[in-house]
Amino acid sequence: MPGKHLEEFDQYLFPRVGQALWSWKLCTACEGAKACITDSCPGRRVVRLQRYLQFYKAVVMTYVEDISEKDRVLKTHEDLWKAIRVLRSDPDTTRAGFYQTLLSTETSIPPKSTWNQPDLDSATTVVVKLLTMIDSSALHRSSDRLEKGSSRISWTDDVPFSKYLQDLFPTENHPVLSYPTNDLLLDMKSELKAIKLKKRLGISLRPTHDLRNHLRLDRKSNTLEIYHHTGFLKEQLRATKEHGDWSSPSASIKL
Repeated sequence: MPGKHLEEFDQYLFPRVGQALWSWKLCTACEGAKACITDSCPGRRVVRLQRYLQFYKAVVMTYVEDISEKDRVLKTHEDLWKAIRVLRSDPDTTRAGFYQTLLSTETSIPPKSTWNQPDLDSATTVVVKLLTMIDSSALHRSSDRLEKGSSRISWTDDVPFSKYLQDLFPTENHPVLSYPTNDLLLDMKSELKAIKLKKRLGISLRPTHDLRNHLRLDRKSNTLEIYHHTGFLKEQLRATKEHGDWSSPSASIKL
């Protein structure tokens, strides 16, 4: 039976999103697109992910509106979830390698011998954005419908996905925040409270869906961006909690 087209959404769709992103072990009702009947089923946590699911819908609809149906590499939600699982299963693949795997994966669309690069780029950007909440596209290809951005590092064809993420978030030690026993830590945390930033420095807080922009300060507007999808982060932490060393992108994505 063909999956739902990308334009179609209902409440029974979203547990499958959690299955694709975090390997949720769903009950038979959720698997069959019916009301959940098991208290322990992770599908029950969909109610805590409403903000992320709004983001999911917005990203998908932007893709639908920007790409004509005949040119879409991803036709259904099933296609999208398969693509997410492909990248999760091999986070060390390059972007070019992901293209090849994606095109060899069974989808709802007939095989096409060649796809235009922009078609593949758009599909890949959607997959990465929903999996990591990062816009991996080149700046000139990025839509600003959800949030206007500035400069960014794009995921290029010859770079492994895990290396791309490591370059975005390099690991560095802070002289105070990286050391829990530092006597200055409590004082610094107290001074960094939002209410004090607003009152003493006149800083405005603005929500962002892009993880790269968390704590980014726009000095011109005196605005500090705060990543606000806590439900998404909690699910990621829950998924990696019992998987040993998940500090590397490869380990944390390949659950």
